Amino acid sequence: MKHSVFVFIIFLLISFNANAIKKSDYGSEKIAVVDVQTILDNALAVVYIRTEVDKFNKNLQNEFLKLENNLKIKEQELIKQKDILSPDDFEKEVIKFNKNVTKAQKVIQEKKIKLEQAHAKSLSKVNNLALKIISKLALKNKYSLVLPSTQILYADEKMNITKEVLEQLNSNLPRVELDF
Repeated sequence: MKHSVFVFIIFLLISFNANAIKKSDYGSEKIAVVDVQTILDNALAVVYIRTEVDKFNKNLQNEFLKLENNLKIKEQELIKQKDILSPDDFEKEVIKFNKNVTKAQKVIQEKKIKLEQAHAKSLSKVNNLALKIISKLALKNKYSLVLPSTQILYADEKMNITKEVLEQLNSNLPRVELDF
């Protein structure tokens, strides 16, 4: 009986000390929340990037269609020459045509890769500035922790700094040019 009372008293003391430590270390900490998706959907720079990527994609698609139409015409001409040319000459023309098709596909693929790289680089600029803004807000407002809203189930709206981040981001970086 004495032993169990002693264990109980020790348990209470440890619990009391643990709670005191928790409250003194973390009880007054300020936490903020940022809705990253809202920033990605509404930041002027991201909207501009999206518009530019769409334009480039349309131009690329038009270029691809023209190239495809030219290749179809050349293919039809090649088919017509099948009976006119010798088998060896026709084979040489087919090989030449296939090389042109491969070359055209490679050019289109390279342009797509350059677009993807430019898109990623531009979004990275926006992301880096957003992180700097969040860091400055955290220092200014003494936030110990800033969480993305996707990682939490509930947060009081007072904790949400998305609007502030978005306003500063829009004023500091209204657009980002794509580097091709």
